[in-house]
Amino acid sequence: MESLTASIGGLPPGTKAILTNVAATDARGTAARRRDGLVTAHQVAQQQVQDYEAESRRLQEAHAEIVRPDARLWWGVGIVVLFAAAGVALPLWIMAQGPKDLASVRWLFWVFACALAALLAYIVVYLADLTRAKPPQ
Repeated sequence: MESLTASIGGLPPGTKAILTNVAATDARGTAARRRDGLVTAHQVAQQQVQDYEAESRRLQEAHAEIVRPDARLWWGVGIVVLFAAAGVALPLWIMAQGPKDLASVRWLFWVFACALAALLAYIVVYLADLTRAKPPQ
C-alpha cells in the first residue's frame, strides 16, 4: 500500500485518497473472494469425505454379506471330515493293527464308498444351488 502512495506522490491530496481507498477496497475484496473460495472448497471436500465414508460403509456391509458362511458350508465341512476319516484315518489305523486277512476289513470299502457318495452328492447339490437363477432383490 505504501508503494502505491509513494508512486503517486505528485498528485493532489484528494486524488491520493481516492486511489489509496480503491487499492484498499480491492485488497479487501480479493481477500474476501479468496476466503469465500477456501470456505467453498472446504465444504466440498467435507461433502466428499462424507460421501466416501458412506460408500465405504456400504461396501463393507456388502462384503460382510457375501463372505458370511451359510449352513451349506458347514454341511460340506462335516462331509469332508467324514470322508477324510473314512478314506484316510480309518484305513491307516486298521493297517497299523496288521490284519492277517484283508477279507476281515472288507467293510471298510463300504464306509469309504458311502462317504465318497455323500461328498459327490453334496457337490452336485451345492453346484446346482449356486447355478440356479436367484430372484431379483
